[in-house]
Amino acid sequence: MPRDPMSCCHTGLYWYAAPANERGWRCADCGWRPGEEPGYSPEHDRSHLRMKVWCIVHDLHESSIIYISNSHHGEGLTDQIADLCRERNLYDSVSIARMVLELEGNDDHARFWRDRSEGILAGKDPRNRCWCGKLAHQWCNQNGGQHACSNEHMKIALGNGPGADDA
Repeated sequence: MPRDPMSCCHTGLYWYAAPANERGWRCADCGWRPGEEPGYSPEHDRSHLRMKVWCIVHDLHESSIIYISNSHHGEGLTDQIADLCRERNLYDSVSIARMVLELEGNDDHARFWRDRSEGILAGKDPRNRCWCGKLAHQWCNQNGGQHACSNEHMKIALGNGPGADDA
């Protein structure tokens, strides 16, 4: 049950995705939404910029649009984007997301995926495959190195399972 906003210090102020109307500010503790239009607060966009950027960075990660490898990576990216926001005087969520993609979706990222897809389309897929033909998700160093798509197929590849003679 939401607490009385008068008793909440709003220490849980958080940015919830709202790119269409910029009304994403809300207290996670009591549900209070600052601003003349609830949730729209240019003042908080500036005073809590790092939180807004952090939330957008992690929303992009959680939706698998970008990949944050660890907390150091996420914190560093958040600080970089917050600095860019201040330099460019842009505080809206779409501009923040665009800046994240400028840094994370750079030419190296594009080149990696382009080269990988072109290799697959040309019949030169470098990814490891199981003896059955499916993509391998496991590897074992026994018997000169075996790749398999499942535990069952790994057992067969190693000669330890039913149907091992079929491999």
